[in-house]
Amino acid sequence: MRALASDFDGTIFFEDGFRDEDLKQIQAYKKQGNMFGICTGRPLADLQRDMTKSLDLDFYICSTGALILDKEFNEIYKSVIERKLVEELVNKYIKTLGVYIQSDRGFMTMRNEVNNHVINDVINSLDDEKGEIYSVGLNAFNEENAKKICLELKETYPNLEAYQNKGGIDIVPSGCSKGKGIQIIKNHFNIHHISGIGDSYNDIPLIRDSDCSFTFKSSPQEVIAHADYVVDSMSDAINILLKES
Repeated sequence: MRALASDFDGTIFFEDGFRDEDLKQIQAYKKQGNMFGICTGRPLADLQRDMTKSLDLDFYICSTGALILDKEFNEIYKSVIERKLVEELVNKYIKTLGVYIQSDRGFMTMRNEVNNHVINDVINSLDDEKGEIYSVGLNAFNEENAKKICLELKETYPNLEAYQNKGGIDIVPSGCSKGKGIQIIKNHFNIHHISGIGDSYNDIPLIRDSDCSFTFKSSPQEVIAHADYVVDSMSDAINILLKES
């Protein structure tokens, strides 16, 4: 069995939605008996919305690998951040950065004076979120600042992983990554060959750990350096996979 794991935003989902040719090629890939799933920094609640129904997903790697589920949303893997670490991160960055919390409810924006990028619900404090927290997101406002803060986080918090996504940062429990996510999927479904495609820095583990990997000509050079193929679109990547299968 073969599978393809795709990043979501900027890879298959854009400001104007999905591209028809990509959807067509995904269906052609699946008709050959292959599996297709999403490997994203988004929380599960985002992917359960109507926008993913047309993809007919076989698996979900959510919150940068902290939560992994099968087609029916049965849990395959889960790892959560200790609440005291979440509190420490919020206290450390809430005054200077945009701070987001990912839990069972989805994406919550922590209210503060420096962030006007509101995603879904707004909460005033962690007391408003009682559920398990899979990821903390930071908006560092530019790539240079995000890279600096990522290095700071890696040096300060050995129990956490920090992944840059252009001007943003995804923070998850230690050991979680998109790369580990696809390995868990590969082992769980006895997949002999899994491919990956993504467009940004946080996709490097996905690209690096795939049996065959793709990124785009518009991706950062650091990402391109890890990919087997550089393509223009998802449909181009699937064309290559269909020819090789």
